[in-house]
Amino acid sequence: MFFKTPLDRIYNIIDRLRFMSEWLLTYFKYNFPPMKIPLSWISLYTDVSLLLDSKGAKELWHMYSIHTAEIDGIEKVGLEDKVVIAKVVSTRPHPDSDHLNLVVLDCGPLGALNIVCGAENVRTAKYVAVALVGAKLGAEQDFEIKSSKIRGEVSEGMICSEDELGLQEERVSGIMQLERHFSEELLGSKLGTSFYALEVAIPGNGTANYSFPLQDTVFEIDNKFITNRPDLFSCEGNAREFGAVFSLPFKPYTGKLPTISGKVNVNIETPNVLSYDLVSIENIQSGTSPLGMDQMLRKAGLSPKFDLVDITNYIMTELGQPMHAFDADKVVGDVTVRQAYDDESVIALDSKEYTLTSRDIVIADSEKILAVAGVIGGMSSAISETTKHVYFESACFDPVSIRLTSQRLAIRTDASMRFEKSLDPTLASRAMPRVFDLLKFLGKPGTCTGAFSYLDSSRVKDITIATDLAFVQKKLGLKISKERAEDILTRLGFDASFAGDTFSVKVPSWRATKDISIKEDIVEEIGRINGYELVPNTPITGPFSIATKNASVELRNRINAYFSAEKFFETYNYSFSNQNKDALVGYADDSNAVHIQNAFNVEYTMMRRSMIPNLLEAVAENLKQQKRFSFFEIGKVFEKLGENKFSEKKALAGVLIGQDMKTLRTILDGFLRDVLPGRGFSVEQGTENIASLHPNKSGRYMINGEVLISFGSLHPGVAESFGLANVDTLLFEVDYQKLADIFASASHKFSEIGKYPGITRELNFVFNETTPASTVIAKIASVSPLLSNFSVVDEFRDSVKIGDGKKSISFSFLIQDLTKTTTDEEALAIQEKIIAKLEGEGIELRK
Repeated sequence: MFFKTPLDRIYNIIDRLRFMSEWLLTYFKYNFPPMKIPLSWISLYTDVSLLLDSKGAKELWHMYSIHTAEIDGIEKVGLEDKVVIAKVVSTRPHPDSDHLNLVVLDCGPLGALNIVCGAENVRTAKYVAVALVGAKLGAEQDFEIKSSKIRGEVSEGMICSEDELGLQEERVSGIMQLERHFSEELLGSKLGTSFYALEVAIPGNGTANYSFPLQDTVFEIDNKFITNRPDLFSCEGNAREFGAVFSLPFKPYTGKLPTISGKVNVNIETPNVLSYDLVSIENIQSGTSPLGMDQMLRKAGLSPKFDLVDITNYIMTELGQPMHAFDADKVVGDVTVRQAYDDESVIALDSKEYTLTSRDIVIADSEKILAVAGVIGGMSSAISETTKHVYFESACFDPVSIRLTSQRLAIRTDASMRFEKSLDPTLASRAMPRVFDLLKFLGKPGTCTGAFSYLDSSRVKDITIATDLAFVQKKLGLKISKERAEDILTRLGFDASFAGDTFSVKVPSWRATKDISIKEDIVEEIGRINGYELVPNTPITGPFSIATKNASVELRNRINAYFSAEKFFETYNYSFSNQNKDALVGYADDSNAVHIQNAFNVEYTMMRRSMIPNLLEAVAENLKQQKRFSFFEIGKVFEKLGENKFSEKKALAGVLIGQDMKTLRTILDGFLRDVLPGRGFSVEQGTENIASLHPNKSGRYMINGEVLISFGSLHPGVAESFGLANVDTLLFEVDYQKLADIFASASHKFSEIGKYPGITRELNFVFNETTPASTVIAKIASVSPLLSNFSVVDEFRDSVKIGDGKKSISFSFLIQDLTKTTTDEEALAIQEKIIAKLEGEGIELRK
């Protein structure tokens, strides 16, 4: 892109940076949404409440970030203490309004309040949450409650709805009636106290329920830094880390399934299932979740639905195990887990229809697809308000298969996000008992009529790593005791067995899927929990020497520097192509192409064999903005050599738009002189077997009889195929491997710079079109050792003035004697010898 002023360029750069930053934010938000973890939920497994009171949220944030995972932000819930509990004493219609009510509230020690309220359900409410004058509501606390007169009546606060209290995002029409969630006896004893101090209950980690205040702190954990830690996509996993970092007791979930005598028929017909558990529960009815479960889900970033569906999301957030609930009355016959059939379709829970391929895993019955496994459920078996019989599914699927299906269908769910991180296959059965805990908490135990459980034990990694304290201390650069190392590993769930200073570590299943495999990983675990800040600053010691030059890197830098100086823009295209695009530039036979088995889309079905197609597409796109520019690209091309044999080679190609052949030749001449100084080369007309170049307007640069660069005008047929029919397009392709070999083996000889001035001469010769200019230069050079610095100054063709099949080229050269000053007479004598020699070989001086 070209700019009228430097300021235009600066503005363009700013716009591009802004676009890139917005794109990156969108990308990371979609692919790596933050994990929202309420600290109240963490405290169910590791009680951090006292630590939060003593150190504060920011200190916990900092400590957790430097020991485990970066925390993006802190969200405070229920900060406002001027929202209090009140009892409705009386309500009567506003004398000057048909929809407003005059409400008298009893706020206990705060006295009585008069409130004007428009909610119709305030007339039946017994206890409410009232925001006093001065209270600040809203996510940003930017809505301040003030005393006011509404149609002549004084209003001393505001009776709040659930959304005004920050308990949900959806707008509701009425106020929150507290007696629906709390006992009237409790509310009566709390008049005038903070509403957010009220405690709600969730199922405990054991037999008793667990209560916590509505006021809470939520940590947003940066997802993209824990992609190798599927255990951290759960409250339990993060609680284990809090216990290790702060040396607090941790109690894992150890629920047990009740005795189940019946069976559910499930067929596993694909190797992409690592584990699969299913239970059948009858005599239950869908409803809404109680306030405690509702708030936990909302603070974790999830929207409550039916309580039977909320159970699955609750367990996924708490234990990290995605689950799904099917309306079992809508399932026909056995449940089968299999690969989808090509072109099989399903209407998903988002009401969209998706066409599947044999690479997708599905849950199906004898008639239809019930769900796209690991990604999204189907409408045909969705839970509704009439559901009375449920199948609860807990499973583990192949992470690669789930990721590819999610990408191809463009569906990113909380379940697929976890499955693609390589979940622990044993987690599926460990999490299933939590279903019964939650049903009991909801007062809906139902009747369990059957179960199914499958585990591919060959997919469960059993890793034991042996090391010693000396290795740990050497890697960390500090002394650490056996007791400290053992304590850290035990807190993290590892089974460490010490024998003196040596020890073996059995890796827990939830860390063995893709995270811990070598002894350096054990060192990292000990080091991060012990504290990287304790590692001393130690100067590096040892022998140091200047590294030898890396010829490959130096060549790449020389290429970039040269073309950048010539105002080329470097491009980065995908390394993919397809059969149709390759055929346009002469690669119709795809037998040597490297095909992609799981192609992202139809545009990228094989690895590229030429740089040209993608370059031409980039040209067509950029022609919408400007008409004169130059691109170059260094990349790789791929070729299949035989069964399981492939080649991967570097390539260099470039394109010039809106410029002439002379410019291209000057650039390529200069390129070879810059990259291969002192190395002779020749230029020949015509190219062979290069379909992208015009056969009569192309040429090649030769070194040692081998083609190094092919160049010329774009073939008209190719130009038309890429929408470039009326565009002056010049191409060049460099054999990068040959260039690299010559560059690496080049030996430079240096000679003394001449002390005496030379004389530059220029001669114009007429000769056959088929004779390369390099041949004429070689003949000139052979006349005298005093000749050097040869170059082509100009070219001319005219059938009338110089004849058909002829060309006139002006050559410049330097005549210089290194031992003395060259005289005009000596230069003239050499010049005449050149003319005589060339005329003797049919190359005439232009008159």
